[in-house]
Amino acid sequence: SPASLSEVAGAGFDEKGRGGVVTVNAVSKTYAMTGFRLGYLTAREEYVEQMLKIHQYIQACASSISQRAALAALTGPQDCVAAMKSEFKRRRDFVVAALREMQRAGLELEFSVPRGAFYIFPRVRDETEFVTALQRRGVVVTPGSAFGSRGKDHVRISYAASLEVLKRAFEVIQDQPLRFGSADRLDDGGRGAL
Repeated sequence: SPASLSEVAGAGFDEKGRGGVVTVNAVSKTYAMTGFRLGYLTAREEYVEQMLKIHQYIQACASSISQRAALAALTGPQDCVAAMKSEFKRRRDFVVAALREMQRAGLELEFSVPRGAFYIFPRVRDETEFVTALQRRGVVVTPGSAFGSRGKDHVRISYAASLEVLKRAFEVIQDQPLRFGSADRLDDGGRGAL
């Protein structure tokens, strides 16, 4: 039978053998199991005991089916992880290139290149107008304010969809007249701002 994470040599210790390290992870993104809601941690036993006091009040028991699926993912072949990582990098690179092309066209657009998530979070002039205009054209993005006050005037663009879907979405974003408090258009070479 597989060892538990608590039995992993050095669990809860850093590379120099110092205690106090807590490692938290989940199967959600690595194994495309977001709906399973399963995570795990490694830490010193006394830390885990304290965490369990909180955990038992905020989380119901995970189903045995989900637990077995996660175990299979964690202990099975891992080539799917590298393949998914490569595909998400390809999609991310496409989205970043499309946004940079929009910047070169004169749009005032700020963003950081994601290094771990499957979405990008660009700052836009008016998130409500941006989201509404895209929804009218069949492209859905999430308003940044849905993620708290610091997300105001940002949008979350997921690249979990296929590259083909992303290409169609960015055709809409780049080619349609999107107005955000001015007469600027994305498709006429005029200076505008997302």
